[in-house]
Amino acid sequence: MIDKLVQWLDEMKAEEIKQYDLREKVSYADMVVVCTAKNENHARAIAQYLMDKSSEEGIYLYNKEGLGSKWVLLDYSEAIVHIFLEETRKYYDLENFWSGTND
Repeated sequence: MIDKLVQWLDEMKAEEIKQYDLREKVSYADMVVVCTAKNENHARAIAQYLMDKSSEEGIYLYNKEGLGSKWVLLDYSEAIVHIFLEETRKYYDLENFWSGTND
């Protein structure tokens, strides 16, 4: 599933796509994917594309937050996708938070 999510992010021109393996760190997800969108419309389009493609593939979306904002979160249980605007991504600095978990 993670490969498909990353592929779809790439198809939508998401930038700086990073994935983090959390299996040894937390119990709520196996992977986290972080990417950057150019603006709020781009973030919403990326999220909608992922939701549409995952639905077609039978991948269940458990929750979504922040559509139309500077930080969109899509929770697929095994994987959580964060779509940030650049300044929001820098502010929350999830890469530093999850340092040492790069896959």
